[in-house]
Amino acid sequence: MNGSLGTLTSPRVVAVLDRIHAAAAREDDAAKARVRAREAEVGARLSQAQRYALYGDAPQAITRAVGELVYVLTLGQAGKCVVEFGASHAASTIYLAAALRDSGGGTLITTESRLGKVHLARRNLADAGLSDLVELRVGDARQTLRVLAEPVDLLFLDGRNDLYTDVLELVEPRLRCKALAVADLSADDPDLLSYLRYVRTASNGYLSIEVPLGSGVEVSVRTVASGPRLIGPDDPRGLSLSTSTTERRISCSPMPAPPAELGERIYARARLTGEFRLRSGATSNEYFDKYQFESDPRLLREIAEELVSLLPAGVELLAGLELGGVPLAVVVSQVSGLPSVFVRKAAKTYGTCRLAEGGEVAGRRIAVIEDVVTSGGQVIESCRQLHDGGADIAAVLCVIDREAGGRENVAAEGLDLRTLFTMSQLRESRVTDPARP
Repeated sequence: MNGSLGTLTSPRVVAVLDRIHAAAAREDDAAKARVRAREAEVGARLSQAQRYALYGDAPQAITRAVGELVYVLTLGQAGKCVVEFGASHAASTIYLAAALRDSGGGTLITTESRLGKVHLARRNLADAGLSDLVELRVGDARQTLRVLAEPVDLLFLDGRNDLYTDVLELVEPRLRCKALAVADLSADDPDLLSYLRYVRTASNGYLSIEVPLGSGVEVSVRTVASGPRLIGPDDPRGLSLSTSTTERRISCSPMPAPPAELGERIYARARLTGEFRLRSGATSNEYFDKYQFESDPRLLREIAEELVSLLPAGVELLAGLELGGVPLAVVVSQVSGLPSVFVRKAAKTYGTCRLAEGGEVAGRRIAVIEDVVTSGGQVIESCRQLHDGGADIAAVLCVIDREAGGRENVAAEGLDLRTLFTMSQLRESRVTDPARP
């Protein structure tokens, strides 16, 4: 600490904040009116992208009360690295940077995609004398925040509401234990629901509460060292905010690494020797039978626990692909507490005529689960069908990548493939044993 907390009340900072808040008073209501008029014209709610286009370069600034809250929360963090999503004219950025100045310095990484706002933010930060603390990254935050060199002590979300979950997913692996994720909310916005569900579920590694300032501020403290916490069968889901904080104890022990021998045991269980005729017509003296590890209850449970650690933030539903993805989805569902559906290779032509059995996929953020990916053809086809049914595909999780072009094909489709092992890794994981063929 430098012994002074006067940055926020210094003449330079006060003058700039007054200017931004005055602009917001002039422009923000008009911007919201443009959105309401357009929605009335089309008879439907606009997407966040459409809304932001109509807002233009209006400040959409946080209130002074919310800014002061963010200032105080930043002061209370022991570390020095803050990340912000949505600089706009830099009102919130100034509150954050002022707290860093008053706590002895640090780094603030902020983002903005509109060039008009970038120009105004840079000018306002310079006028406030805080530019030296701020790195302003220009462009889509889902790209510009992919690289974060330092552990993050506080994340402030104040951009497009529908991207809060995506940004949290990017930053989450860098959040320190007891770091804060602070989200400025909008009244009755359905685009916030996936984010709020995620941080309000204790087993996802957060203790969260809404502060009634402005339209609300969600303050969430990270309760694990890094990465998504494995969800056990006894963990509560959908914990209400009225639950006593003494019942939600914070454990900051590091996340356990995947068992070193897991890959070796999968390979040992599924590798068969003998004489086998392959699909190509060739004959082989060994065969990898994936159903062997899927039928072993203990091994299947351990694999499911590792797959949970690959789940992106905000996933609402698991989708197991016929056939091998179904048992995996069932056990991942048990471990995580997330519901699951089972996806046929083709929709039934009778009865319910469903592609996905067990629930609705439309409008839900889902993780597709498969056992093995070879060329990726079935994964791609199933994801296309789920997308056509209204699903938001967050990621594809699989146990083994056979390294036969599947990863490249799936990536070319714009899908995020997350695997536990490649086939090469499985072969390399075998314990050296002279008696083993």
